[in-house]
Amino acid sequence: MMRKRSKNLIIIFLIIVCGIFAVYYFVVRTEMKHYEAITAEYVSLNCENMKAKFEIDLKRNQLKYFSIGMFDSQKLNNNLKKLNIENFQQGCFLSPLHCYNKLVENYLLVSKNKKIEDLY
Repeated sequence: MMRKRSKNLIIIFLIIVCGIFAVYYFVVRTEMKHYEAITAEYVSLNCENMKAKFEIDLKRNQLKYFSIGMFDSQKLNNNLKKLNIENFQQGCFLSPLHCYNKLVENYLLVSKNKKIEDLY
């Protein structure tokens, strides 16, 4: 009797662990798809189109910042989040996203009196 109960508890435990991993995988996968879709959309724009996209994002309160560097800065992430700006870490490569970043940096300086360097 005890052996059957132990077996049932092990099975229930395994089901719960599998469920937790499934939810975690779904959340991570959803975040990755969002990141990839946004990055692909913005990389495909030239600087002139990025100005128009920036204006749309500003009106929708959905600004983004594409930080470039070897390491992700949690302080930058937190400070941008407080300003309602989503940060996308790009790693160590230069991209055309600097045009959009300059618009965001100018917006922060003019409207919030903050330099991007102060957020790191």
